[in-house]
Formats: sequence, C-alpha cells, structure tokens
Amino acid sequence: MKTTHRWLEELCPHGLSPAAAAAVLQSLGHEVAGVEPHEYEPALQDIIRMEQSRILILNGGDFEPWASDVRRSLDPEKTVIVDAASGLASRNLEENGETVIDPHIWLSPKLAEKMADAILRGFIAADPHSRTEYEANTAALKSRLADLDREYREGTAHCAQ
Repeated sequence: MKTTHRWLEELCPHGLSPAAAAAVLQSLGHEVAGVEPHEYEPALQDIIRMEQSRILILNGGDFEPWASDVRRSLDPEKTVIVDAASGLASRNLEENGETVIDPHIWLSPKLAEKMADAILRGFIAADPHSRTEYEANTAALKSRLADLDREYREGTAHCAQ
C-alpha cells in the first residue's frame, strides 16, 4: 500500500495483511525529500511503486493535481485507488491570489473519520478476507478521533469567537 501523504497513514486500518500490501506501509518519498506536497510531481520510481502497490490512497480534493494522470496509468484490477477526501471538501481558501477549495480535510477530526471510512472501503476491496480486522481497527481509530474532537471542542469552548 502507498499513501501520498503521511497523515493518510494515520487514517489506515493498521494491521495490513500481506495480500493488501505490496510493500511496507509508507508514504511516497517526496515528503522525506522535503518537497512541498502541493508542488510534488511523482518521479518515475514513484509511479512504479504506485503500480506495484495493491492500494494507493490519495487525499483527493484536488490536493494531488498529478493524480488524474497517474490514475490513467494504473490497472484498477491490480491497484485499488482511494480518494479519501472525495466529496468532503467544502471550504474555500485564498491561495496564490485564487479562491480554491480547501483540501486539508484531515484537520477536522469529524471529517478525518469519514476519510477513514473511505480508506476502510479500499482495504476491504483489496483484501476482503481481512475485513473484520480492518473494521475493528477503523472503529478504534474513529473512537480516538471522536475523543480528539471532544477534547478540542472542550478546550476551545471558552475562546473568544
């Protein structure tokens, strides 16, 4: 399995079975190299790693502008592609003088729960035999996200609007 960003790793149902993972859970190397995620373009070796992966998890929401090109080169019979934030981006932000939809969905614990559900569906599609394990791991993750959301709301309840 490959994710395009480290934060997506945190939303995965850990405990990958060998059938679901073509390689150890890791994000593509561009973050290690220090390239800004918005400016990243996959190198040939990254595309090869995606093609060899059983699951490719994208943030979606136009966060990876290169994804549509790569998607066309992947065999959907070999690689399940998950757009984790599909349909969740709804806020606008100003970026480089343009108004764009904010793709930073994972910053909201409630929306991160929905991303985790999308990722879970991808894992189950790639490896249905491990469904029970993936569902249990995702339920535990969603419980932690709900706790985080509650703590955040309680901690900011007295802040000025």
